[in-house]
Amino acid sequence: MLVVGHKHVYLSHLPMFHGEHAAQVILEAGLQQPASDVGAVYLKDRASHPDVKMYTLQPGEEFVLSELFEPDPAKPARTAFSVQALFRGHLERPGNKVLAKDFTATVLRVVHAHRLPVPTPPANLTYVLFGSSDELFAAHFITQPPDFDHVIGVKLEPPMTAEELRQEMVLTIAGRANKADARIRAGERVAGSLQVGANTTREVHLLADTEFYFEEGELRAEPTFSATRLERESGF
Repeated sequence: MLVVGHKHVYLSHLPMFHGEHAAQVILEAGLQQPASDVGAVYLKDRASHPDVKMYTLQPGEEFVLSELFEPDPAKPARTAFSVQALFRGHLERPGNKVLAKDFTATVLRVVHAHRLPVPTPPANLTYVLFGSSDELFAAHFITQPPDFDHVIGVKLEPPMTAEELRQEMVLTIAGRANKADARIRAGERVAGSLQVGANTTREVHLLADTEFYFEEGELRAEPTFSATRLERESGF
């Protein structure tokens, strides 16, 4: 799972289109050992390494991923899982550093979750927004291969209200293809339509900040674990 957040801890499952990985899941979580607050360790390390984009964690037990959001995201079958290790960097790539071992991740809130594949992908570029009033993120809405996983920090005008932040938030950018090479880039300003919950839609302007993750090779019909051209260009 990808770990993002400078003030709160959010976990984004790194999905694929087969087996136990076939779901997009974003969680707000607490990270805790019996004698220490691992979440605080992560937040302190993130603050002291502003140039590091990726933090990841490796679960320490086998479980069915859908238990984290079914039968109901508000009352899932599982609300915690053990973690083998928290890493600064990608857990499967050289150069990472272990920050903590053998702790528990507790699900505070299921931000977003859906099974993969989604039969009908949106024609326009679509993101799920999540976060708090002082930090906001956009995660590309994943549907079917070929697709891409992308998490980027954003700011919105007008800003989100506290009530809106508690609901599902989906941003659609009209006239922009739902493809990896058309994704939102750091430093870019875009206009889009934001759906909040089931009934409210409003127009917003978005300023993109740091890209925390980008992956397309593992989300192809025939996955590849070698870096693609777009991944190399983006530094991932």
